Formats: sequence, structure tokens, C-alpha cells
Amino acid sequence: MPAGVAPDNGSWPIERLVEWAGILETDLRDVCDLLERMPPEALTEQLAHLHSIVGRPGYHAIDHDQDEMSWIAALIWFIPEQAQWYAEHGVSEEIGRASIADIGRHIGLSRRTLGVFGCETWWWLLQQASCSLFQLGRLQFQIQEHDHTLPVGADQQFDLGIHIPESGPMTPGAVDASLAKARPFFRRVYGADVDWGVCASWLLDPYLVQTLPESSNIVSFAERFTLWGTPQDSQDSALYFTFRTHDVRRVPTLPRERSIQRVVLERIEAGGIWQTASGYLPLP
Repeated sequence: MPAGVAPDNGSWPIERLVEWAGILETDLRDVCDLLERMPPEALTEQLAHLHSIVGRPGYHAIDHDQDEMSWIAALIWFIPEQAQWYAEHGVSEEIGRASIADIGRHIGLSRRTLGVFGCETWWWLLQQASCSLFQLGRLQFQIQEHDHTLPVGADQQFDLGIHIPESGPMTPGAVDASLAKARPFFRRVYGADVDWGVCASWLLDPYLVQTLPESSNIVSFAERFTLWGTPQDSQDSALYFTFRTHDVRRVPTLPRERSIQRVVLERIEAGGIWQTASGYLPLP
């Protein structure tokens, strides 16, 4: 196929699509049935939108009040076009598949949270579909227009949003290795020199650094960042990312085996409010 020509979104068999999407065994039947019911011809609006954002830096916002199943199907049918973009821009298959597998991860997390097939965070998956967000080892990075409220990098066009997928321990070594990959990767793929990484997360709430053991991987991660801006109340983030629930009524019965679980629940029970804080760091 000539470079720059969008592939037929139905050009890959379903078996290959679900493999690249990282669909878990528990979701495989539901996903295959969905793709049979919703072929690309039924998703022209969604696929056209995805095509319009490919290769565009920045967060791609969309109205969340849309048909979830249509977007799950569209994101999976869109994989051949992503794969072509990756090949044309020097993204290895290993990195491409690790990034696209966010689809399966979020579908699986949605089942864990709600108990049924779906993807409540389908809108987030537009980031990896745009080929602006990549998983480079333990962390994900998204190239985006530089935030000029930052006290650094006034001459920068872009910075990198740093995201923390659920994919194993966040050890200092794994984080170091991931950060080391980011600048050369985006220089090669986007031709952009990016000096700063930014992160907005409840894991940067200063209460965690003050309360968790110094040996905690979370403390090690948070202490890499210089905080800026005003934190935003984010009680649901702490519950959702720690326990995969939105139901605060479950607090008394949620597990407390790990220190992070105990800290999250005890603060809520004491009347505290978890917050999302923002921080920045220089990229190595």
C-alpha cells in the first residue's frame, strides 16, 4: 500500500485486531461479537473522527455522552490505520502494540469496576488512537502543546504528559528507564525536542509523600516532580485507581492489606479529601 494512503479499516481479520488490542480472555467473546455486529461500514462517523486526529499532538477531548459500544468497536477497527502510521514514522511494532494494548487494559478495568462488558473510559483511548500517546516501558507519554503556565520551558513548543497505566510495579529503575526513552523517541517520531515532562495525578497529592513509607515506589515517583498550580479535589481518583470502584459506600469493607490502601481509606474516613496535583520534571 502506498505511504500516506489510509488502509481499509476492515482489512485485518478480527483475530489479529483483538491480539493487537490486548483483549483479555474474559472479554474476548464479547469483543468479537461486538465487531461482528458493528463492522466498519456502520462506524463511518467515529472512524472519520479518529482519522482526523492521527498524528496531532495534544489531548483530544470529546463529549463523553456517546454510545460506548460504537467507540469500542471503532477504536479496534481503527488499529490498521494506527499500525500504518507507526510504520511510516519509525515506531517499532513492540512499542506500537504496547501502546494499542491500552484498549484491552481499559476494557478489562471497566469489567472489574462495573462487573459487565464495556469501556467506561473509552474517551481516554482516543489519545493512543491519535498516535500522540505511547507506552515506553513502565510509563505512557503524550506529546502536547507546551503549557506556558509552567515556570520553565518558555521557549518550548511541546512538553510530554506523563501517565501511569496499571501495568506492574512502579520501581525507581523502571521509571528511570522509561523516562530515558522519552526524549529520543519523540525526537525521532515527531522531530520535536522536548525538555520537560508534566504529570497531573492524585499520586502527586503531597499527603502521600507525608504519609507513606520513604521506601514506597509512589513516594519515589512523586518526589521527582516539582509541584505547580492549584490542586483539585479528586476523591474519586483515589478510590478508582486504588480499588477500581466509584462507590464511597464501600469504604468500610474495602481491603487494607497494602499501605496505599490503608492510607487512602483512613484519610477518607477521617473526613479528608484526596486531590489531583500537577508537577513537572526535566527529561533526561
